[in-house]
Amino acid sequence: MVCNVIDTRQAYLQKLLKQALAALGFEDQAKRSIHYSYEMVALTHNTARELGYDAADDTGKPFVEVSGRKGLGVKADDLLDRLTEQGGG
Repeated sequence: MVCNVIDTRQAYLQKLLKQALAALGFEDQAKRSIHYSYEMVALTHNTARELGYDAADDTGKPFVEVSGRKGLGVKADDLLDRLTEQGGG
């Protein structure tokens, strides 16, 4: 089984991938390929800076878009550490 956890904006391409696998004779692989989608994840500029990311962004958007390809993301361990620090325990 292959589970692709990818932004919902990639849903069409994931569907095409499954169709291509099936068309090439890899029906079992196509059936075992699952796309778990999620909506866009964004950070405020202040939060991005606090996490150590260069929030300078020339798009003029009021947020910084999280992008795995660009190395901009929030690791669960880092998030839990910050929450523990803020909660005092």
